[in-house]
Amino acid sequence: MIKFTDKQKQYFKLKHRPPLTLGYIRVSPEIRDTEKFSQTANRFEHDEESEIFAVLTETVSGMTGWKNRKQLKWLADGLMSGDRLVVYGFSQLGRSTSDVITLLSGFHHRGVKIQDIKNGWLIDNRVSIKTLKMLQEISAQVDHEVISMRVTEGLAARRAKGLPIGRKKGAVAKSKLDAHKNEIISLLKAGSTKAYIIKKFETSKTNLYHWLKRNDLENTTPEYNAGNTPEQ
Repeated sequence: MIKFTDKQKQYFKLKHRPPLTLGYIRVSPEIRDTEKFSQTANRFEHDEESEIFAVLTETVSGMTGWKNRKQLKWLADGLMSGDRLVVYGFSQLGRSTSDVITLLSGFHHRGVKIQDIKNGWLIDNRVSIKTLKMLQEISAQVDHEVISMRVTEGLAARRAKGLPIGRKKGAVAKSKLDAHKNEIISLLKAGSTKAYIIKKFETSKTNLYHWLKRNDLENTTPEYNAGNTPEQ
């Protein structure tokens, strides 16, 4: 896959040039995978009988919006009416659905074609019901892919740092009742009912009973004299 050379960058920035087909790849700092784009782009060139002039590759987190991606912004600023931008998936272009749609709308307004080669989507100057429906599908697909991408990159980053993945075996989830443990024990020993404790700490019956069992407090009995009246 051809990458931008300095000479090609100068040509791309000319004010008067013929329309070009260009590619953009965002790769994660932890997962430098361009193979999917390369394989799909080869099929695209064959089917469209059109060669991709050059491909700009940028290493940046998927959490970064397009305005803060130096290479993508440089590319976007230089695209002209009639140009075509090819990406593996529209989710490559931003950190969220709104971020991606904003960029796509800007391209569309300027007459730039945008091609999602994985899903076979093309946004060009033809505005139709089909295009609007496609944009709705894109929104749902981008959300799904961005979430998946963030999870994958997050796990890869933790592995790269040697950090454990998932909850430590045997670890117990924290409960809001933990901060009131001593007070709850005192109330139980004073004869307070579980209904009173549930209301006081705004919890559920299931949560309280689970918490008592986890803390070995389910059999706590009142410690008051027969003449005393326990708190209800």
